[in-house]
Amino acid sequence: MREILEILCGIIVLIFVFYYYYKLKFDFWKKHGIPGPKPTIYFGMVKDIILQKKIPLEYYKEIYDEYKHASLVGFFNKTVPILMIIDPALIKDVLITDGMIFTGRGIRYSKKAEPFEPLMDTLFYTKEEEALHLRAKLSPLFTPSKLKNMLSLLIQRSEAFKNWLDNSLLLKNKYINCNELAAKLTADFSSVSLFNYDVKTFQDKKIEIYKYVKKFNKGDSWKYILKQLLPDKVIYNKLYDLISYYLFDAELTQFCIRFAMDIVNDRRKHNIFKYDVINILKEFEKNNKWTEKKEILGQHFSTELFMFFLAAFETSAVTISNTLYELALNHTIQNRLREEIRNTYIKNNGEITFDDINMMFYLDAVYKETLRKYPLVDLLTRQASSAYTFRNSQLTVPKGQIVSIPVHGIHSDPDIYPKPEIYDPERFIGEAARSRKSMHYIPFGYGSRNCIGERFGILQIKMGLITFLRNYKFEVCEKTPKKLKYISSILVQQPNEIYLKVTKIE
Repeated sequence: MREILEILCGIIVLIFVFYYYYKLKFDFWKKHGIPGPKPTIYFGMVKDIILQKKIPLEYYKEIYDEYKHASLVGFFNKTVPILMIIDPALIKDVLITDGMIFTGRGIRYSKKAEPFEPLMDTLFYTKEEEALHLRAKLSPLFTPSKLKNMLSLLIQRSEAFKNWLDNSLLLKNKYINCNELAAKLTADFSSVSLFNYDVKTFQDKKIEIYKYVKKFNKGDSWKYILKQLLPDKVIYNKLYDLISYYLFDAELTQFCIRFAMDIVNDRRKHNIFKYDVINILKEFEKNNKWTEKKEILGQHFSTELFMFFLAAFETSAVTISNTLYELALNHTIQNRLREEIRNTYIKNNGEITFDDINMMFYLDAVYKETLRKYPLVDLLTRQASSAYTFRNSQLTVPKGQIVSIPVHGIHSDPDIYPKPEIYDPERFIGEAARSRKSMHYIPFGYGSRNCIGERFGILQIKMGLITFLRNYKFEVCEKTPKKLKYISSILVQQPNEIYLKVTKIE
């Protein structure tokens, strides 16, 4: 009997210790006077995300909608305090004015155990110093003069894409999945423009790269569950590494290496010598000793290359397919955009230039409205490299504090964009666009860690839409979803299949 009582007392003590540990953790924002939703023991405020009842996009929008009149909102990812910034002036401070304090993305991972670990240690997630140095090398590749030179390649590939679509896919299919259609075009655009390499996407069959794109976006479900359920202290120690080691699948990493080898070997075969992404990444690899043997492609170089390609083509593909979906639902907008495209070609005797594309105001408004309604990320995250005091407040956050900017919440706020569920490019024309605060439209981020390929991405999106709208009509069909549903992914918010009726315009 005495032993049983001792065990019960021990259990009670553990429960109290457990309770006060979490109470102490969850009092963090309360002590600082920052409002926020009430946390749940162990899970913090992301229980529904961990249990996969909601995708992050939905949950973070709920927090924004409830607290949008506050400047700052505090919540917890399990026991990790996250600060959501809502005031546009404070957003500007974090991204631009004091951007050099917030150069980190605040994404934690275990190098030994995380799913597709080498892919996480790239330009998009790597530590501040390396990322800024690599960005400085890559940024000159996307100047207006370089983009002008790329445009001729995009025009050539657009014609090749149209010939394949006319003579193959349209002859066999009544309805077409525009997700895959847009991905085929932008994967070709990105590989040819950035790497001088043809990934041969203009085929009816699914090519190997799509298998690994889906594999990467899905992530390793076993590890995802393990990571979410284990306490924060456990995730980043040897126990997690040991458990996860036996769950790790290196297939994707091997594909990245093959992908990079194919590109490098093709350049050698065709004597391609050009200072582009390939050369810069190889130089960076050599200088940072990513690989010990110079004659062997390093794993870091290979995964950096694959991630760069993935980010370049997939973000543009998602934006194009979302646009085609909205244009199929809104024929007035579709016809007006097609008329602008046709008039531009007529004015230039059947040709189009870089300056012409930049002068197409309705095309510009259409792509912006798509990224307003369907942003590629739900939150932008940054991490403070030192203690920081927010203006007009008593709040000083410690070094390492993660802050988030609710892109989807802002873009869907009816006080900023009336009737946000309606697709309306007029929001980005004339006075409506001029009167809006700059931090109320942030699809690419701002500052030192904004999207490095923003200019190329915009050109790729616009050229893709020009190719589609000039030559084809898009309509809803029986397989078209009534509303787009999204699946959570590592890189961008992925829509489910979008089937549309595609008709060639004679």
